[in-house]
Amino acid sequence: MTKEEDKNDKSDDGKDETEVKDVEIVVNSQTTEDKVVTPEDNTEEKKSRNKFKIKAVDPRQYTGPYINPWIRLVIYVVMIYFSGTLYLAWPGFQTLLYKAGAFEELCIGESDISKVSIGGDDYIDCGSRKAALNNLYTIAFSTHFLSTFLTGIVFDLIGPKYLYMISQLIQMITWVLIGSFPKKGVVLRIAFFLVGLSAESSIMPLMTISYYFPHYQSFIISIIGATRSLSFINPIMLSKIFENKIFSGKHLYIITLVYTVISNLTSFVMAAFILQKRFYKVTKSKHGSQLKYITSANITSGHSLSFFERFSSSHLSRTFDGEKTSLGKRTLMDITNRVYLLVTHPQFLEYVILVLVSSLYLSSVEFVSKSQRELLLCSDGSSAVDLFKYIHILTFAPCPFMGYLVDKIGPTFVLIILHSCCFFYYFFVSFDYYFLKILACIFYLFACSMFISHIYCYVTKRFNLKNFGRLVGFCFFSAGLFVIINVPLYNFMTKRSSTLDKQNIKIVTRIFIGYMGTGFVMCLILLYFTSKRKRPKHKQAQAQS
Repeated sequence: MTKEEDKNDKSDDGKDETEVKDVEIVVNSQTTEDKVVTPEDNTEEKKSRNKFKIKAVDPRQYTGPYINPWIRLVIYVVMIYFSGTLYLAWPGFQTLLYKAGAFEELCIGESDISKVSIGGDDYIDCGSRKAALNNLYTIAFSTHFLSTFLTGIVFDLIGPKYLYMISQLIQMITWVLIGSFPKKGVVLRIAFFLVGLSAESSIMPLMTISYYFPHYQSFIISIIGATRSLSFINPIMLSKIFENKIFSGKHLYIITLVYTVISNLTSFVMAAFILQKRFYKVTKSKHGSQLKYITSANITSGHSLSFFERFSSSHLSRTFDGEKTSLGKRTLMDITNRVYLLVTHPQFLEYVILVLVSSLYLSSVEFVSKSQRELLLCSDGSSAVDLFKYIHILTFAPCPFMGYLVDKIGPTFVLIILHSCCFFYYFFVSFDYYFLKILACIFYLFACSMFISHIYCYVTKRFNLKNFGRLVGFCFFSAGLFVIINVPLYNFMTKRSSTLDKQNIKIVTRIFIGYMGTGFVMCLILLYFTSKRKRPKHKQAQAQS
């Protein structure tokens, strides 16, 4: 073979497909075969993708333990089910805390006393108690989103295994605190702060599984998201068990202790054996095998400067090479160049819109969970709250299909679907008719299906992944700030008055209808960016490699 032919060979095999075997698994097939992919197989590969064949790469492309990617996916699904973002199943937590007597002292001397029925028994309730309980949810939600950026940094420092194991230890502590001190408001606030702090650190280390399935990353991410939603059934089941007459309010610690041993301790042990200490990609070259470290902010190599890479000091330092400038002048030039390069990046506006769209959407869905008891109650006493509990669990069902749509037609179309469904939820729930509130619950089923996963999918599809962690983390951070606004909105909505109660609810629902209308318009702008003629250059380069 001539040198020129050898060079062409290497350019055709930019991803070293001839040097590693791929594991190809056909859906509904009983057989698995190893296959060496050659350039002549490109046409066949495209056809197989059209027939929904999911191909997993050889696990030896990444650091060990070396486990079949499909087996690893199943194990990760079990771990996510056990230790997912359980606080999002807030109706179940509400039942546990109501029966355990959390914040019941706030109803002493209140004029708006009411009753909540749990397991056939009535428990005292009032506006102040509702607000205190639901603010625990807001604490967890805001901490979850505001801390995700830091979670990515810790991921880079200590690796996926130790980050996940620490998250499980924190979750065990929170279950013990909630079960042992349900009547201590300060302890509950600390516990739910820790719940939010550990929420994404129990998911992010497991997101690496998507890189074993390069052609269906969004689909795999959606499976993880669906499992996260399916885990919402766990607090509901715990609340049903706790409703039993054999348990009194002071026995909550039995429920929480047994659950944390079964779920968090089991996940902790599994992580110790199968999660990677560091997640590396093994690349081949003429000098032999090399390890490429993959962090939350540096998951794959790109072919052009990424969104945040142009903003990094390592890139900007080259601007000053050979220049003799004072430290003060150099610092000022450095800051000026950082800002200029960030703002002039061709994807800067797209990312800003994504941050706003995600923030409006996530804050709107967050408010649904904390306000469902009020929004789904009709003036005649009928309520769709019980239906909502099961709909909330079933939000896992549309998630894989949504992920498939992301891979096939793009992430923006899915964002439009999510915003439209959330818009109609608030639209129908604003009417005082039981049938329309049931219809609102059905729209919620689809609105919440890609609740968090949509950010991961969009960033994976549209941006250079060298800064995956920071791009995703800042979206969460912004959403966390928006969620804080929900606290006064909820307090305003639950302010009891014989004349203003229903009017307050209408005002709040109109605010969120406006949120979703604004988000829908911005999604149409994103659709312009995601059209083929606006495809990012670095993505084109990656597709050709």
